[in-house]
Amino acid sequence: MGIGLTSAKNVSMALSSCFSDTDTVRSSRLDLEKGSSLYMGEIIKTVLAVIGALGGAAVVVGGLAAWLGKVWADRLFLKESARYQKEIEDLKNQYTIELEHIRAEISERHDLLANTHSALSSGYAASHERIIQAMEELWKTVKNIGSFVSPQIFFYQILAPEEYNNLDVDQQKKVLTIRPQVEIDDHMMKVGQSMEDKRIFIGEKLWLLFYIYRAISYRLLLKVVEQKKNGKFYEWNKDSDGKRDYMENMLLLVFTKKELDTIIAPPIQGADKFGIPQRILDSLERKMLDEMNEWMFGKRLLNMSIEEQQRVSALLKSVKSPKTGYQ
Repeated sequence: MGIGLTSAKNVSMALSSCFSDTDTVRSSRLDLEKGSSLYMGEIIKTVLAVIGALGGAAVVVGGLAAWLGKVWADRLFLKESARYQKEIEDLKNQYTIELEHIRAEISERHDLLANTHSALSSGYAASHERIIQAMEELWKTVKNIGSFVSPQIFFYQILAPEEYNNLDVDQQKKVLTIRPQVEIDDHMMKVGQSMEDKRIFIGEKLWLLFYIYRAISYRLLLKVVEQKKNGKFYEWNKDSDGKRDYMENMLLLVFTKKELDTIIAPPIQGADKFGIPQRILDSLERKMLDEMNEWMFGKRLLNMSIEEQQRVSALLKSVKSPKTGYQ
């Protein structure tokens, strides 16, 4: 019995001790938790302070970096601007020097052109009168040849080839006015020599036209004289033996094939049988006039084609005069 009470008492004491220890532990835990909370708060405050401090420094550093960047950019801009400005000034100076050289060269050329123009103008003014005189003399010579030749080839105007091929003596006397061979030679020689010293003033193209005009005229007269002796006349483009004459080749030196064909066979019915030699001489005269106008006035005044010129000539010949009945 005694032992049981003692045991129960011991158990009770043990239990009390346990409960006491439990309270102690609980109290210690509460203190620890309270201490831990205070410590964590301090840590949080410290961290926040550091973060705040660091944030403020970042702002300062960022502002400082921005200011330094602007200063460096401004300095770099001023440096580059100064370099570019110097390069621009150098280019301006270089171009100014080159421009002055160009202006000086232009001025020299202008003076040279002015002097050349003055010399040419003076020379042209001095020679133009000589040119006009040479042209006038040439035209007089052309008309002299024309008036000398035309009566002797007039039968080509009024007779067809089949009519003048076999003219008897009586008919020849009626329709032919042919000068002696000596007179023809003397006249054609003189008119050629009279223009030799004018050649320099009329140009080679005009001289070629005159040369062919004179050669064709002379050739026509020689053939007429020879054919009269033989008692048989041929077409203008055949020689005294009835063979093809070389005159057409000579005419092609100054006429195109189309122009020559139009002269020989104009678009007028029956005109291809009459007056071909005279039409050739008239066309050569028009070409010479055209060339003279270009020489004297600087442009061509006779711009009509061969066909147009022939139509105008035919029209003028067909117009009746109030006094004589015909133009």
